[in-house]
Amino acid sequence: MDEPPDIGGSPPRDSFQNKVDRVDTTTVNTQQHPSPPSDVSQSIKNPIGRTFYETYDIGPFVVHAQKVSSDTDISSLHPVHFGYFLKKNSFKNIINGSIKRIGRNRISLSFSDHKCANEFINNPCLARNNYKAFIPSFNVTRMGLVRGVPAEWSPEETLDNISLPVGSGGIIKIRRLNYKVRNSSPPEWKPSQTIVITFDGQTLPKHVFVCYNALPVELYAYPTIQCYSCCRFGHTKSNCNSRPRCYKCGHGHTGDTCNIQDDAASCCLCSGLHFATNRKCPEYERQTKIKLYMAQKCVSYAEANKVYDPVSKSFADIVKFSNIQNTPNSPVPHVSPSSPSIPSDSRSYKKTIFAKPTSPNPKRLGYNKTEHLNLIKDYDAPAPSNGVALINSNVNNEDIISDLIQFFTEIKSNSNSDNNVTEQRRQTIASITKLKSAYASRTRTNNPVELQKRYLQ
Repeated sequence: MDEPPDIGGSPPRDSFQNKVDRVDTTTVNTQQHPSPPSDVSQSIKNPIGRTFYETYDIGPFVVHAQKVSSDTDISSLHPVHFGYFLKKNSFKNIINGSIKRIGRNRISLSFSDHKCANEFINNPCLARNNYKAFIPSFNVTRMGLVRGVPAEWSPEETLDNISLPVGSGGIIKIRRLNYKVRNSSPPEWKPSQTIVITFDGQTLPKHVFVCYNALPVELYAYPTIQCYSCCRFGHTKSNCNSRPRCYKCGHGHTGDTCNIQDDAASCCLCSGLHFATNRKCPEYERQTKIKLYMAQKCVSYAEANKVYDPVSKSFADIVKFSNIQNTPNSPVPHVSPSSPSIPSDSRSYKKTIFAKPTSPNPKRLGYNKTEHLNLIKDYDAPAPSNGVALINSNVNNEDIISDLIQFFTEIKSNSNSDNNVTEQRRQTIASITKLKSAYASRTRTNNPVELQKRYLQ
């Protein structure tokens, strides 16, 4: 497996059937930066871009500051301590809440005015306190990808034949992407027709002119670089200072000396069943998204890294993987974040307790209207003092009307004879008494014969 290039890219469009890699090696720099003082051993590299803000730049005006240290002194910069330094020296127009740590020894702060930002960068009190301030390159430069530039042109010839639209910033740097032909013996590097241009300013032009031709400018995102020695991202094997870590099994040796095959691989980044260099690894995809976010939003890696959550591994996977690493000649674990951990011993120390079975609860019957009516039909509630109209509401009114009709019919038939007036009164009183008793007993009948017999007795 070949070592990944420092900066990669897509294969050229005219590469036919050759399997190629791409790396930018040819560079022309059109801007010179002053070298740091020679009396102090600097660990800070001057960024590409301007060292001051112009009037046409758009705020907020971001400035990075860090502690100047030697190779033997490892400094750490605290945001509150640096904020106290800013307040003590009365720096103006610093935006509240803009101070934040973006690295172990780097602080980011923003100004609302470009003049105050430039004065802060050139203030002599920074050097007296071993501080250095500079403008981050991503805040004053833009990188674009231009295709179709003849591969035989030299860097100087390429720069001479490119002109920019009106309103665009100048060209700071041009570099050409070269591709590697693997199937040739030995492998050969050839220049491609794609170049990367670093523009001055905060706006990326839509196109550039090359010999009166308008070539489109695409947004350039840094490639995802992974080290084949420690499996981390951001550097290559030739620049690695960390301990080796196998990209096949995750143990403390290089991947070239490991005989693990694909079906027995274990990723040390996400605990998946694949090599750590697999392009489908969740951590690799996360790093690719971070690079794209940096190019689109023009932020640092530390800020873009906070946008995407890291690939998490369960505590059981971490403990099991560390135990197997400490065991010599142990098999490689097959674990993943979604799969349960495999026990190392077949014995189980769990205690099984059997609960005594219980009978189910009896079912409770709900409201039964029929049963309720059967219970209350024989209940005779006491009559209230203000009447019984509501209690006797269920009395059939037709029976009462029939009794009254029968009663008045009898009175009419008996009123024809004067001799029977006294007897009629006596019978009327008796009939009314019987009618009252019949109504109180709630015994009703619709038969006229029975009604007549009842009230004439």
